[in-house]
Amino acid sequence: MKHDVTNAADWEQVIAEFAKYIPFRRVAKSEEVTNIVLFLASDESSYCTGSEFVADGGITAQ
Repeated sequence: MKHDVTNAADWEQVIAEFAKYIPFRRVAKSEEVTNIVLFLASDESSYCTGSEFVADGGITAQ
C-alpha cells in the first residue's frame, strides 16, 4: 500500500502506527543509533570482526 506523507502530522501518524509493531513500542532515537556507529568507528571495537549489530528495538528477536 502506498501512502502520501506530505506533512509532519501525517509522518507522526505513520511513525506511531509503525511503533506498535516494535517490541519497545517506539522508534529509535538518533543518538541510540549514533552510539553504535561511534563505537564501531572507535578503537574500542578493534577486536570485533564479522559482527552484526542490530538496532531495531527487538523486531528481529520476535
